[in-house]
Amino acid sequence: MQIALQNIHKEFARRDGARLLVLRDVSLTVGAEEFCCLVGASGSGKSTLLNILAGLTSPDAGQVLVGDSRLDSRRPRIGYVFQTPRLLNWKSVADNVAFAVRAAGVPADQARARARQYLGLVGSISSSMNSRSRCPEGCSSGWPSPVRSPSSRTCS
Repeated sequence: MQIALQNIHKEFARRDGARLLVLRDVSLTVGAEEFCCLVGASGSGKSTLLNILAGLTSPDAGQVLVGDSRLDSRRPRIGYVFQTPRLLNWKSVADNVAFAVRAAGVPADQARARARQYLGLVGSISSSMNSRSRCPEGCSSGWPSPVRSPSSRTCS
């Protein structure tokens, strides 16, 4: 599926009331089955662009097309794994995976079913209900990555 950014513009308000221009007229097309890397200096807008692609932030101008449809932030179709784990330590592994699905308006029972399905895809982390019910802080340091990956896929 092709993803296209067309004339994306994004500014943020500074504390002093001034505007910080982060993205200006950014256009990019990534074709179906193509791989794309965003490379740039710290503060150059890479994360802002990813947040716009994922529907977490809206552009001030321009549009994002996924396939032939304009991106609708109420119906997320794109997920990505953050560079730093963004897990909720008070929630179980399965609840962390189901969190994004619930935020998209999916009923709790369906969100839990998707969490079980995607945890099953990452193998040993979900070999028992015991591991699914554990909180991330009680897991080994390698567990956040397998939890983050299914979390990014559950909205599809």
